[in-house]
Amino acid sequence: MYMSLRHCPSEYYEQCLNAAALCLRCAAGYGNPQGKVYYAPREADSPPVHPYLGVRREQERQQRQERQQRTQTRRERVQKARIEEERARQSLIRATVNSGAKYGVGDYKVTDWLHCDHKHRQKVSKQFTLTLGEYEKGVAQGVESWVITIHPREGQTLRGVFLTEAAFGRLLREAGVTLRGLDCQEKDD
Repeated sequence: MYMSLRHCPSEYYEQCLNAAALCLRCAAGYGNPQGKVYYAPREADSPPVHPYLGVRREQERQQRQERQQRTQTRRERVQKARIEEERARQSLIRATVNSGAKYGVGDYKVTDWLHCDHKHRQKVSKQFTLTLGEYEKGVAQGVESWVITIHPREGQTLRGVFLTEAAFGRLLREAGVTLRGLDCQEKDD
């Protein structure tokens, strides 16, 4: 008598040593499709892999590959987020340092009329420099003096002061000093 099986082709059923005993439990026969495949060939030259088992292995391989891709994608997203977070953190630290909050530098008033901008150069430098862009921006904001802090060597700090000609002249007048040939001596703020 021939049995009608769900997943097992008849040639495999006929070659299976476990056909009579375990067919009702076999995933390829009547059993649970998620269960174990009990196919055991009678002869060595019979088909080695049950087609249901081959399909199932292929499905499992695809599922495993999809899980790995999802895991890798998740890892990549986490890694990318960590890199972006570190960049944002470094940018915030750099902005904090550059704004003067860390070293106590920035804009302040030296006298009631002299507005000063303190520039802190973080990199090792042997030159006091004030760029034209910094100068123009400062003048537009009413800045008349700049203090530049540099570090020529590790552990050494030097400061230089830049003044506009008008601010220099006014400081000289307030100190009672007169210099010949300086245009700003006659100007009054």
